[in-house]
Amino acid sequence: MISFKDIELKDKELITSYTQHSPRRNCDLSFSNLCSWRFLYDTKFAVQDGFLILKFWAGEKLVYMMPVGNGDLKKVLEDMIEDANREGERFCMLGVCAGMRADLEAIMPDKFHFEADRDYADYLYLRTDLATLAGKKFQAKRNHLNKFRRTYTNYEYVPLTSNRIQECLDLEAEWCKVNNRMGYASVFQYSVKEITVPEFIPSKEITVTSEIGCQKEVYEYLNSKLSGRTCCIQHSFEDFQVVMADLILSDGILVTARSENQINGLAIVYRRDKQLIISELFAETKDAEHSLLHHIKQFTGCRHMTQLLPPEKEQTQYPLGMARIINAKEVLQLYASAFPEDEMQLEVSDKQLSVNNGYYYLCNGKCMYSTERLPGAHIPINISELTGRIFQALQPYMSLMLNK
Repeated sequence: MISFKDIELKDKELITSYTQHSPRRNCDLSFSNLCSWRFLYDTKFAVQDGFLILKFWAGEKLVYMMPVGNGDLKKVLEDMIEDANREGERFCMLGVCAGMRADLEAIMPDKFHFEADRDYADYLYLRTDLATLAGKKFQAKRNHLNKFRRTYTNYEYVPLTSNRIQECLDLEAEWCKVNNRMGYASVFQYSVKEITVPEFIPSKEITVTSEIGCQKEVYEYLNSKLSGRTCCIQHSFEDFQVVMADLILSDGILVTARSENQINGLAIVYRRDKQLIISELFAETKDAEHSLLHHIKQFTGCRHMTQLLPPEKEQTQYPLGMARIINAKEVLQLYASAFPEDEMQLEVSDKQLSVNNGYYYLCNGKCMYSTERLPGAHIPINISELTGRIFQALQPYMSLMLNK
């Protein structure tokens, strides 16, 4: 029996110890890809008998990667087939190249049926070819390039520095409105508050400390505050550790205020160009807030700070990020449970994830789904529009983003 587990950042060293020493050059074995797409494919891994084993869900289909490693390949494959049987699925592997096919046919002849799928092929180019775009096969790319040069005569190459982050986010949001080919919707916004710290003497009852390590106590306090927001991305302790590592690399600080050994305030601060950004600020009392701000001013030498806030209706809102619904059934059931008074019939279309296509009826806190049309009139809606409809009214906030 194979014991699969979710992929986490702490698994990088273990996974790459297999993939980086393998002769295979499959982009799906990149740890960045495995980590980035795990939310969509529910990717899991296991290490058994000297092999790294990966499995995931492509839509409603369970698939495996060719195991990576050294040892008794036949035994590992038999274990994988048994795992698929326990899942009630037919065994299927993706990313099997010519050399792997030869290995499979040698150890398990006539066991597998092989099909080539061009859509799953990696694209490999020579650097020199892309630098010159010479020859007929690059004619289409040269046409795109020439059109760009005719359209934008004053273009220039500039470094992607932190002062251009907001400009990039604005462009991304605009591009998605016009093109929106992948089902995303721009739903995350933020507001800002300018702070000038006055001269005052902080309370002697409060101790303010710049945190260095990732203390569970600090994470639990922060997470409890984030959980109190109406609609906010939640973070695991592992996420918090990554954020803290990024914060340290950016010369940022996490500051806590304590009274009687209990945390009663917290702030996350980093620099962005000449600005001092407070990405999170929580305080139980005004004294705690003032003490935090005084410490930040003393530590950084800055009296003027910009605090990032969840979107406020009365204030200007700026784009922060996008979202996409991966599982429409689960999201609409959660929505129906949260808003039982809302009644609607939807015909959802999703070009990328066909499993979301179908008819949904929300009534009395329940969501019914069918691939066949339900009685009554249905609102046609694509997955991007559904994402916007569900989330924008909730004004969700993407917290702990260090937009340097």
